[in-house]
Amino acid sequence: MNSFLNDTKTYAKNKNIGYNIFNLGSSFPIELKYFIRIIEKHTLKVANKNFLEMQPGDMESTFADSQKFNNTFGKIPITQIENGLLKFINWFIDYEEKKFY
Repeated sequence: MNSFLNDTKTYAKNKNIGYNIFNLGSSFPIELKYFIRIIEKHTLKVANKNFLEMQPGDMESTFADSQKFNNTFGKIPITQIENGLLKFINWFIDYEEKKFY
């Protein structure tokens, strides 16, 4: 993924795209409970969940539309949610450990 990001930055610089906001993610909604289960699985911890009624600003459903990015840079590599979260968790643990050493 790092080479993809570097290629994208180089492309944007060479094409003088400037600053933009791109919506990246899946076009398939993921249930929050499933998202939490993946994190619990990879951290070997159980989340302390406190289920409440929908709060102001909560979304019933949401998903990304990456079409603007795809039109600008080409299709983004696909990462399954399980793999993406595992990579993030590993990065975060490494990051946090480096803060204390």
